[in-house]
Amino acid sequence: MKQDPEKRHWRRNITFFLLGQGFSLLGSTLVWYAIMWYITLTTGSGLYLTLLLVAGTIPLVLMSPLGGVWADRMNRKWLINIADGFVAVVTLLIIIMFSFGFEDIWLLMVCIAARAFGQGVQMPAAGAVIPQIVPKENLARINGLNGMIQMGSALLAPMGAAALIAFMPVQQIMWVDVITAVISILILTFFVKLGRPIGSKDAPKSAWSDFKIGVKYIAKHRFVRALFAVDAIMTVLIIPIAILTPLIVARDFGGEAWKLGAIEVGWIAAALIGSGIITVWGGFKKQKRTLLMTAVIFGMGSVATGIAALMGDFWWFVGFIALAGLVSAFYQPVVNTMLQQRVEEKFMGRTYSVMTIIANTAMPAGMLIFGPLADIVSVNWLLIWTGVLIVLGSWPILSRKVFD
Repeated sequence: MKQDPEKRHWRRNITFFLLGQGFSLLGSTLVWYAIMWYITLTTGSGLYLTLLLVAGTIPLVLMSPLGGVWADRMNRKWLINIADGFVAVVTLLIIIMFSFGFEDIWLLMVCIAARAFGQGVQMPAAGAVIPQIVPKENLARINGLNGMIQMGSALLAPMGAAALIAFMPVQQIMWVDVITAVISILILTFFVKLGRPIGSKDAPKSAWSDFKIGVKYIAKHRFVRALFAVDAIMTVLIIPIAILTPLIVARDFGGEAWKLGAIEVGWIAAALIGSGIITVWGGFKKQKRTLLMTAVIFGMGSVATGIAALMGDFWWFVGFIALAGLVSAFYQPVVNTMLQQRVEEKFMGRTYSVMTIIANTAMPAGMLIFGPLADIVSVNWLLIWTGVLIVLGSWPILSRKVFD
C-alpha cells in the first residue's frame, strides 16, 4: 500500500485523529486521577498506591512488544479502536459491579491494569500513525501539537477529577472514560482514513519472531540505538526535578497544599506553553540542535531550581521549575520527529513499542536510585548535580555525527 493517498488529505486526517485521541486521553487521565485519589482517601495506604502504580506499569510493558508487532501488521486505526473499546468495556463492567455494591479496591486495580494493557496496544499504534499520515516536513509541528494536547490533558484532568470526586462516587466518574472512548472510536471510524502499513503482508506468522526482527533492526540502526540510550539516561536524570520537588516543599517550604499545587501547575502550564511554541516554531532545521538546546536549558533550570531551594526563595523555586517545564515540552516532539524521519515505516510500531518499554522501565529504575538517595542527600543538591550532568553530558553526546 502506498502512503500518497493518505498524505494527500493529511490535514483532515491528522486533525480528526488528534481530536479523537485528545478525547480518549482526557477521559483516561481524568479517571486515573479519580481512582488514585479515591484509593488514597479510602485506604490511606502507601502500599495500595504502590500496587496501583504496579498495575498501571507492568501490563503496559508486557503488552508493548505485541502491540508494536500488531501496529506494523494491522490497520492502526482499528487497532486503536479495539484497545479503546476493550478498556471501555472493562470500565463499564466495573461500574456495574460497583453499582450493585461490590465496591472492592481490587476491582479498581483491574480497571487500571486493563487500561495499561490497552495502552500497550494503543501507544505504539498511535505513535506510528503520525508519520503514516503526515509529510516529513510537517512532522515537527504536528508532534508539537500532539504534545500540546497531552499537556492540556495533564493540566485539565486533575482539576476535573478533583471537582468531580467531591460531588459524586467514583463509579459515576468512570462514565467519563466510557463516553470519551466512544467519542474517540466514532471519530476515528468515520473521519480518519487509514490503510494497512507497508510491509504488513510480508510479516512472519509468529508475533515473537516479528518482534525480534524489529529489535534486531533497532540494534543495527546506529541512530535509533544512540537516541534510545540518550532517552533512557535523560529519563533517569530528570527524576529529581520532575518527581522529587514536592519533598523540597514538604521539608523546606512548609508543605502547604497550595504550594504543592503551585509547583505542579507551574510545570504543566509552562509545558503547555512550550508545546505551543514548538508547534508554531517546529524547531531548528537540524533537529539535534533543538534537542541540544533543550537539554542545556533544562539542565540549567534544574541547577537554578536547586540553588533557589537552598536560598529559601519559594517563588524563584517555582519559576525555575516552570522554566524546566517549558523546555521539557520540546523534548518528546523532537525525539518523535527524529525517529519518524529516520525509521522505516514498516518498523515504526515496533520501534515505538521498544521506546515505550524503555520509558516505563527507566523511570522506576531511576526511582530505585533517587528515591532512597533523597532520604540521605538533600534533594536540592540532587537537582544541582543532575542538572550539571545534563548540561555537561548533552554537548559531547548530542554533537555526535550520528544525530545529524
